[in-house]
Amino acid sequence: MWLVGFFYVLTIVAAPVFVFALLGGVIAPLSVVFLIALTLVFFYYSYFLPIALIDVGTDPDSSASAPYPTVSVLVPAYNEEGSVGATIDALQESEYPSEAREIVVIDDGSTDRTYHEANWHANEGTKVVQKENGGKHSAMNYGLLYAEGDIIVTVDADSIVAPDALSKLVGAFQADADLGAVAGNIKVDNRESLVRKLQTLEYIVGILVFRRAFSAFGSVPVVPGALGAYRREALSGVHFYDPDTLTEDFDASIKTLKQGWRIEAVDALCYTEAPMTWQDLYNQRLRWYRGNFMTLLKHRDILFNTRFGHLQGVVVPMMLLNLTVIPIAGFVIFGSIISQLLIGNTVEMLLMFAFFSLLQGLLSIIALWMDDDRMRLAMYAPLFIVGYRQFLDTVVLKSVFDVLMNRDLHWTSAKRSAQRLRMRDHD
Repeated sequence: MWLVGFFYVLTIVAAPVFVFALLGGVIAPLSVVFLIALTLVFFYYSYFLPIALIDVGTDPDSSASAPYPTVSVLVPAYNEEGSVGATIDALQESEYPSEAREIVVIDDGSTDRTYHEANWHANEGTKVVQKENGGKHSAMNYGLLYAEGDIIVTVDADSIVAPDALSKLVGAFQADADLGAVAGNIKVDNRESLVRKLQTLEYIVGILVFRRAFSAFGSVPVVPGALGAYRREALSGVHFYDPDTLTEDFDASIKTLKQGWRIEAVDALCYTEAPMTWQDLYNQRLRWYRGNFMTLLKHRDILFNTRFGHLQGVVVPMMLLNLTVIPIAGFVIFGSIISQLLIGNTVEMLLMFAFFSLLQGLLSIIALWMDDDRMRLAMYAPLFIVGYRQFLDTVVLKSVFDVLMNRDLHWTSAKRSAQRLRMRDHD
């Protein structure tokens, strides 16, 4: 794809020349800091992009075939009235043979009518169980008590799984005996607002590209709760889900990789509901980033043990970079732009913003092409240079600070559309 080559020419050759030209062509302290920050940010993408492209190009057809392994789909739910029914319906309409499939919905002490809605939509292949509220990890472990399948699939109660998704997940296990877990492809379903369009593009550029790159190493670090699958043997071998982080899916995935299993990404599609307000997005990401940093601290022994292979040499270092150096670099870039504007270099900064928006736009187009999604989403790429990027970086750095300071690390989550509608009707 010629756009890939053009992206690398601009990143490696044109970017340094362009920045030096605009900043006077001298190695001033500002120039050095600015170039280092930009190099870190775009190297982060440039390193992984070709690996992700190779993984997409070599992705085999992973549809399941007879004899079909038994599959248990776990759906943990807390206050998911208005969402859980559609999730169950989609799973019941799966192409995977019904005689080899069961669905276990776990109502984790909901205070609304989640349990009643789940029962209303349940058929003979669906179990609905209740427990006191104990958190998502607790709900997942409780559901495993009722699960009888050889393959354990996890689906969030606000997600809609494609008809062929279970077949693709299982097919990946049939094709590779060393595969301990599989990560599905998560897409944003509701895209009608700016905040959701930005999340859609972020999922495709920031998450899909890196997940595909890590998949090429067999070291995908997060099997998402929205759609992921484990061999029962692998999940039981790491003693299921732990309570000591806020991202039980990330923690379980890292434990699985440490045991020597491979984890790959497949094109098993799941649509999920993205946060609809900036406050909801803040709450969601606060939990994600806090949990990610907690998990990396928990498994910091990986950094000092070469037996963990790609997990030690690539995955964990790059994730630590993403939670520390990259956000700081983003603020350095933003601060450098502001300082240049204050001393009157407006035209130069506008040109620089346009140039790096072009780079981000090209990256977005390549990622959208890889994921076969709508190219018009690339028009939001400039906000990943100034705007949305700084919002995310702020939440990342706050999350890291909170964990290091051992502040109140409670579960924070986004409200669903159905929850907000009920609140509005109640008011």
